[in-house]
Amino acid sequence: MTNNLISIDKNAYELMQAELTTLRNCITNSLPADCLAKLKLKQNERLLNGIAKASNCLLTIEDYEQSINAALAALGKAVVADRIYIFENHSHPVTGEILMSQRWEWAAPGVTPEINNPELQNIPYNDCFPRWYKYFSEGRLVNGLVKDFPQNERQILQQQNILSILVTPIDIKGKLWGFVGFDNCHSQHQWTNTEKSVLQAAAGNLGGAIASYQTETQLLESQRFLKLLIDSIPQLIFWKDRNSVFEGCNSSAAKVCGLNSPEDIVGKTDYDMPSTLEEANFYRECDKRIMDSGEAELHIIETLQQSDGTQAWLDTNKIPLRNTKGDVIGILLTIEDITQRKQIEEEIKELNEKLEVKVEARTAQLNRTQARLKKLTDNLPGMIYEYRLKPNGDISFGYVSSGCKEILEIEPQALEENANLAFKNIHPDDIATVTKKGNISAKSLENLECEWRLILPHGKYKWIKLVAKPELQSNNSIIWYGCLIDITEIKRVEEKFQKQTKSLKQTLKELKQTQTQLIQTEKMSSLGQMVAGVAHEINNPVNFIHGNITPAYEYVQTLLELIELYQKHYPEPNIEIIAELENIEFDFIKEDLSKILHSMKEGTSRIKDIVLSLRNFSRLDEAEFKRIDIHSGIDSTLMILHNRLKANSKRPEIKVITEYSCLPLIECYPGQLNQVFMNILVNSIDALEDYNSKRTVEEMTLNPNCINIATELIKNQHIKIKISDNGIGIPNKIKSKLFDPFFTTKEVGKGTGLGLSISYQIVVEKHSGKLYCNSTPGNGTEFVIEIPIVQ
Repeated sequence: MTNNLISIDKNAYELMQAELTTLRNCITNSLPADCLAKLKLKQNERLLNGIAKASNCLLTIEDYEQSINAALAALGKAVVADRIYIFENHSHPVTGEILMSQRWEWAAPGVTPEINNPELQNIPYNDCFPRWYKYFSEGRLVNGLVKDFPQNERQILQQQNILSILVTPIDIKGKLWGFVGFDNCHSQHQWTNTEKSVLQAAAGNLGGAIASYQTETQLLESQRFLKLLIDSIPQLIFWKDRNSVFEGCNSSAAKVCGLNSPEDIVGKTDYDMPSTLEEANFYRECDKRIMDSGEAELHIIETLQQSDGTQAWLDTNKIPLRNTKGDVIGILLTIEDITQRKQIEEEIKELNEKLEVKVEARTAQLNRTQARLKKLTDNLPGMIYEYRLKPNGDISFGYVSSGCKEILEIEPQALEENANLAFKNIHPDDIATVTKKGNISAKSLENLECEWRLILPHGKYKWIKLVAKPELQSNNSIIWYGCLIDITEIKRVEEKFQKQTKSLKQTLKELKQTQTQLIQTEKMSSLGQMVAGVAHEINNPVNFIHGNITPAYEYVQTLLELIELYQKHYPEPNIEIIAELENIEFDFIKEDLSKILHSMKEGTSRIKDIVLSLRNFSRLDEAEFKRIDIHSGIDSTLMILHNRLKANSKRPEIKVITEYSCLPLIECYPGQLNQVFMNILVNSIDALEDYNSKRTVEEMTLNPNCINIATELIKNQHIKIKISDNGIGIPNKIKSKLFDPFFTTKEVGKGTGLGLSISYQIVVEKHSGKLYCNSTPGNGTEFVIEIPIVQ
């Protein structure tokens, strides 16, 4: 430690001397002696002696910790304090909050030390002593009786039995470093201004000692680090003074020079080193030139003959050293042995010469290969290319064949300079497809294959096909190696073929539908012929029977009247006649015979109605448009389906409710419309029976099946026929397929899927009408037929 760091405040010293002089004068002049004045005199003397001892401790004791502790002990005895301590300020490592921690302490005998109290470490100022930090920041003291302190301070201080206290800040280099505190635990001592000034001076001395120690510590650490750094450098490092006397070197230099340690070189010159006289003179001349000019000489390549006869190569840097004023005070030398590097350079040079010969040969071979490859690619149809996509999204063409001009109508060089030209003229409708397939290939590294239209300058377009194979590069770029070909002619042929195929499919579909319709029509025609023949054959005997029933009835009535007349005039016939009358039950026969004849008449009438319905349904004589009553066709169909509608063992009767409007006669194909009614009604009956198969008898009784048939006139131009049922309805996914040929929901063998398809053709194509279905699942189904009155 240096003496100039320890001093006593001049004002405090002069103040104490004045007090001492005054007290001495009082005693010398035989003034009334005052015990308090004498005591004060002794205290001030003791205080000055204590300050002097403390300063002496800081100056003479080498060990830093011991010097501080000794100084605190001297001060404690001088000021008659029970405890003296030093706290250091520091920041919280995370929050940056200002904390205080006790570092040194002196305690009088009988007073409990607090140096090992963990509660006196890392104390936040803001939580406990915010007033202290404010005072210290302003350079003020904290002193007084503890009982007069704020409660938060008093609570902490009284735990240490402190009655009065004086705390003065320690400033180091203009920064609040901490504070020194003086505790009195046995009396409530009031500090005088003199004591305060002297103790502030003592705090300054302590701060100086601490600052000096910290500076020395930092300097030593810096020197150790610098030495470690220099010794870690493999190059040889020397530094000399203005007279070319060595002042130091690193470990590597000391080892080369045969020294035990770097310190051994201090004070030596080049003549003391293992160098020849000529080399030593050369080094000193070089040193002088550099120090005189003040200019560094760098990378001086020199050769050195070694003791074993080999030649060493050295790379030397010589740099002048300057002080803070800029004056040259010495020279720094760094030397690197580059012998191995030189040998490698020579080997590399030799290898390069051999390599150049090989490269020239390989280059010539490569040029020939490239020429053949270029000729090959130039003669291939289409465009060969190499396309690169970088991770940042940049694109480029590494190679483009001459076919680029023919395919894209762009010069190859222009495309290599601006890759975006390749995508400039893609048809707008194809951009999304090309982009999507390119992204998929980039992510999956699968082969890329796509087609698009390229818009040409004259407004037309051509079809292009791309085929490419991607490869991921080490820098995460992707390169596609591929080709483009013009497939316009292929597309034209494909388009023509597709049109022909589509036309053929449509023709086949129409042919199949026509064939199906012809077959169905032929079936219906055959059925009509058969029905007409059966109706004709039945009609003749039925007419004969029906025509003879009335005369027979009259004859029977005449005979019965004759028998009654006989009974009137011969009331007593013979026994044989009476017995026969009883045997044949004449009275029952007479009563029942008229009923039998009446039933026969009704039966033949029913047969005539059925025959008429069959003839009306078949309409063999109505193959052309005719004006008919549409209701008669509906009724004829219902008559034929009567057996399907009546009750059976599985279900009650299906009721048919007709709501006929007043309609005019309409032009139509009667037989074909009857076929439509038959198909729709049969489907409704089948749907209701399928529905009933899933219901109980009670459910069928509570909600009986019903078919509603309603007709209406629309604006005197069309008629509408609505046929609906109260079945389970048709799902939407099925409803859209109802009129497709061969579509059916029935089991195999129970339906052909042609009924509604043929009905649709009859209504829409034959009668220029409409046939559609309204159905909601769970609410039944309705078929609507609309046809014009006049075709």
